[in-house]
Amino acid sequence: MKVLRPVFPIFVLTVWLFQSCDKLSEPYAIVRPAGGDTTKRMILLEDYTGHKCVNCPLATINAHDLEKLYKDQVFVVAVHATYFATPDPSGDFTADYRTEAGTEWSNFYKIESAPNGMVNRTFFSGKNIYMSPKLWGGAIQAAVELPKAAIMTMKNSFNESTRTLTTSIDIRFLLQLQGTFNLVACILEDSLISPQQNKDTLAGTVPIIHDYVFMDMLRGTMNGIWGEQLTTSVDLSKVYNKLYSYQFPANWISEHCWVLAFIYSEDNKEIYHVIKTKATAEPE
Repeated sequence: MKVLRPVFPIFVLTVWLFQSCDKLSEPYAIVRPAGGDTTKRMILLEDYTGHKCVNCPLATINAHDLEKLYKDQVFVVAVHATYFATPDPSGDFTADYRTEAGTEWSNFYKIESAPNGMVNRTFFSGKNIYMSPKLWGGAIQAAVELPKAAIMTMKNSFNESTRTLTTSIDIRFLLQLQGTFNLVACILEDSLISPQQNKDTLAGTVPIIHDYVFMDMLRGTMNGIWGEQLTTSVDLSKVYNKLYSYQFPANWISEHCWVLAFIYSEDNKEIYHVIKTKATAEPE
C-alpha cells in the first residue's frame, strides 16, 4: 500500500508568520538515482518539532511545501525533541517520539524551542545554524544553487521474519572537498497518528488535532548518533561503500519506513549530500 502524503497548499509559504513555542525469500532491492537536478546540491531540512508545540503543524506544512517545490532536491526529517516533544503520563500526549540521536542533535545545536530547523546544518544570513520556519525557504534557495558534491545510491532489503533491514550505500564524491567526512544512515517513519496541539485553523482543528498524521519522523540511526567515518581524504576516483543492518521494533510499520542517509563534514558539521529510499519494496 502506498503512503499518501497530505496535500498542503503552496500559498502557505507566502503567508507564513511564526512565533516559536517556548519472508526472507528474495531481498527487496530498491535503488534511488542521485536526485532531480544532477548538478545542484541536495538539501536536508531538519524540522525540530513536538506534539505540544502549537505552531509546529503550520511549520510542517511549510516544510512539505518546500519539499514539493524543490522535488528530489530537498528532503525533510522531523526531529521530535525539546520540551515540546516530552510525553505525559496520561491524557492526549502519551506518545513518545523522541530519539537518542534527535535529543543529542538538539542539545548540540542548543535548539531549545520549536518550531525551528536547520538547512544542511549551515548558517544563513549570519544567523544561528538553526532558524525559524520563515527563514527556511531563503536558506534552501541559497543552498540548492551550490554545486552537487556527491552521488549516492542505496539498496535496501528487509527480512519480514526477523524484521531486519539491510542497507548498502555507495558514495562517489564529485568535488575535491577537504577534511574528514562522515556518513549517517537514519530510519524515518510516516503515517503515525496521535494528537498534536495546534493554534492555526490552516493546519487543522484548534486547540488539538486528535488524529494528526506525523510524517518523516526520525525513528533512529543505523550507525550511531554522528554516523561513521567515510574518509579523511576525498578520492574522486573511489566508490565508497557502507553496509548496515537494523532490527525494527515490533511497533514500526516497515511499509511506512524510509532510509535517509547524508554525508557531512566532521570539521564544521555541514551536510553535503542526502539520499532517501523506501525501506521495503512497494507491494504489487
